[in-house]
Amino acid sequence: MKYRNTIRAIILLCFLSICLGTLVTAQIKVGVGKADITPSLGTPSSGYYIERLATNVHDELFARALVLEDGKKTLVLVVVDNIDVAPYGFKEARKRIQQEFNIPTSNIVISETHTHTGPILSQDYEEILAVKIHDAFDYGAYEVEVSEIAKGEGERLVESSVRLLKKINE
Repeated sequence: MKYRNTIRAIILLCFLSICLGTLVTAQIKVGVGKADITPSLGTPSSGYYIERLATNVHDELFARALVLEDGKKTLVLVVVDNIDVAPYGFKEARKRIQQEFNIPTSNIVISETHTHTGPILSQDYEEILAVKIHDAFDYGAYEVEVSEIAKGEGERLVESSVRLLKKINE
């Protein structure tokens, strides 16, 4: 697990390096934003083999945006709490950000967390999602501050795996 996180960090730094130029000499501005994308109660949840409707909210779902600027280019990374990619919603969000802020759609990366308690995608929800992704970016773009890239290291004491927890409790 330790090596997987290191590899992810290296891949992210390489990606940022390509998109933003040389990170070592560039002054990076970073902004973060988020928007609540929790669907209304009664919405069908995805990731189940039977119909399961949302009856309560344990934790809100969010679209979280990271905005990186080096003075020449802007890179936008958005992560949406959902099980699946929302093709229309993601495309529409990129289009809105590109039109309003003149950021090429190729510099806007949107992914999902693959949560099984997110909503089943519908056209109505994807339209809302497009607006909320734009809002998350908008909040992050207006809060950019000069930052530095650093590396940290930590250790997890318990792996979050149902199988592991079952084995421990046996």
